[in-house]
Amino acid sequence: MLEEEDREARERLENARLAKAEFEEREGAEEDSRAADLQAQKKGLVKELGETDLSIVQAEDDGGDDAVLEPLEATKGDLEDRIVKIDAELTAMRERADKRAALKEFNKGELEREKAAKAKKALQEKLRADKKAEIIDRMRRKQALEEEKREKEEIEAQKQREIEAERQAASGLAKMGLIDPSLRKKDNQVKAVAKKAQRMYNSVVYGIEDKKAEQQETSNMTQSIMRRQKMKMGACTALRKVAFTVGKEETEAFANQQEALAEASMPHLLRVKKTIGLHEMVVIWFEQSSDQGEFLTELQLAHSSEEHQYYKDLEAKNYKQYTHDNLLPTAAAQPGLVMWGRKRTDAVMVVSDISVTYNLNDERELAADGFEKLPENLLDLGFGDMFIWIKKTNRNLEASVENEETILNELKAARKELRKREDDAALIDKIKSLKLRLEKVKQESDFRDEYRDDPLKFAIEFGAIGQAEIESWMMYFEEIDTNDMGAVSSKEVLTYLAFRDSRFMHAAFQLLGEPWDGSRMDFGECVKCISQFCMFGKDELLHFAYQIFDGDGNGWISHEEFILLLSDLHPSTNRGRTTRALREIDLLDDGKLEYNEYLEINRRFPNLFYPVVEAQDKMRQKFFGTRHWHRKLKKYQKIKAGIRKARKNNTDKMMEAENRGKRRVIKRERQLSEARAKAQATHSTLKKTILNAQIWALKFEKRFDKVGKKKIVPKKM
Repeated sequence: MLEEEDREARERLENARLAKAEFEEREGAEEDSRAADLQAQKKGLVKELGETDLSIVQAEDDGGDDAVLEPLEATKGDLEDRIVKIDAELTAMRERADKRAALKEFNKGELEREKAAKAKKALQEKLRADKKAEIIDRMRRKQALEEEKREKEEIEAQKQREIEAERQAASGLAKMGLIDPSLRKKDNQVKAVAKKAQRMYNSVVYGIEDKKAEQQETSNMTQSIMRRQKMKMGACTALRKVAFTVGKEETEAFANQQEALAEASMPHLLRVKKTIGLHEMVVIWFEQSSDQGEFLTELQLAHSSEEHQYYKDLEAKNYKQYTHDNLLPTAAAQPGLVMWGRKRTDAVMVVSDISVTYNLNDERELAADGFEKLPENLLDLGFGDMFIWIKKTNRNLEASVENEETILNELKAARKELRKREDDAALIDKIKSLKLRLEKVKQESDFRDEYRDDPLKFAIEFGAIGQAEIESWMMYFEEIDTNDMGAVSSKEVLTYLAFRDSRFMHAAFQLLGEPWDGSRMDFGECVKCISQFCMFGKDELLHFAYQIFDGDGNGWISHEEFILLLSDLHPSTNRGRTTRALREIDLLDDGKLEYNEYLEINRRFPNLFYPVVEAQDKMRQKFFGTRHWHRKLKKYQKIKAGIRKARKNNTDKMMEAENRGKRRVIKRERQLSEARAKAQATHSTLKKTILNAQIWALKFEKRFDKVGKKKIVPKKM
């Protein structure tokens, strides 16, 4: 009865609080509207006052007739009184708004304190329940261990009886002059020792007993990484680098180069539609990547001249400079632009797009689309009145996958329009781009469907699993599948691993894409789940645990989520150090724990997340051994780093090669011009002959530069 009354009282209090907040919000909106009207009135009165002052001055210049001046002075006084009244009313409104804001902040604090008290009470109740459950669980485990011990003893006794029976049977056959043919075969001890030594050598040198198998594994792993990166598998895509082109000619040449790269499915840069140049075309370009380690997380604008007030040098803060030679002036009065970018692996939000705005309509559209405006106006850097906007995306979220049907409809509409305007170059380019997008979407769709429908194929390619490993996996699967059903449940896997049934493992299996609702996994699903967990590196494992903690996927961990899963990770017998750590971790300020704070907690209290590492280590020991997975992970990271480096340098090397070609042509033109000038100026027949020969050689070399220069082809991934 008391609990019911208490609940009703809390509900009434909450309703009253909500009604009050709604009233205050409505009152604030009305006052904001009234303030806007008063501001408009004040603006009109100020304008009218200025006109009156001007009329007074003109009247005084004309002779200062009192009949004219007195009405004007009266009007001026009336206007000033009205302005004073409006200012007083606006001041009162601001004071009331400040009081409402202070009251709102106080109410927010009260709610947070109430929430914290509820969480503390719930945690205490849960700890008591966990302690009771643990005692019961301990008794059950003790009983289960005793039964398991008896079963092992019985199995061992049965084995001994079978061995003895076989020995007696063989002895009886030998006495009769009969013998098992398999016993007649004797191993060649020399060959056996040589093979064993070769396997040991391969194991030490290559990390695998068979050299051919090691080479095949490397090839399969490389192909797997390249294919997965190419298709992206719906992963988040963000900016890797930024570039600039200056001038129409340079921009068109660069655009053609990037279009050729795109058609060849090679890494390329995309163009920001709006230019930022005033007297000369200046275009911003950016390259996208799906590699988490390459994502740009922060961008800042600055002037390139040290004398300018907006000059910045952020190199000491691990920023990289993106600019153009023509955007590096020698004086502060000249236009100059440097874009500083930084890559932080601990940052959750990454830069996924760039745009430019010229007016308020553009700004409203970008703001509605989730873009953020960089604070610097390009007018202050010597360009036009415009702003650069960036869009940030959570790196943990999957990117939206383009719809094949939508692209097809868009392509049909473009082709229909082309029949009306056959010479429209922009429309032709659009159709070409749509065809490329459609082909890419089809490939990605086929790839995703193939590996979604066949988890074993996914696991084989992801982990570069060979035939010998498949056979070992089959033996492990048979040991887990004690009922010979051809499928196992997640709980049976935990039983085989001797893991505690916990919320963490529950969430881990779900995040890896496997069921926890009693349904069963087939062989392929089981291999896929376990191999993925074992292949996690240290950083990936920590990030995986963070995703488990972040149950709702909002990019941060709440206090309740953190406490609940930590309590699940650590048994009550070891909760002392957890409690001490929690006392030092202040999550109650805003109730949020972001990824960088999570990494700092792991650095200060590594034992807090040690059960996660321990679970992976036990799983690795059970399946193939720890050394096997360390070798695979090391090879995987090495191959991935090599591919990343090759791809990273691809566009950079091509741009550098292109610039070298341009510089070579410019140098040749300068030398030719100088030689011609010297030939015209000299009166010596010998010198003129030598210079003419030099001019002929330069012309030949110039022709070679234009016609016979080697085409730069990017390396394929």
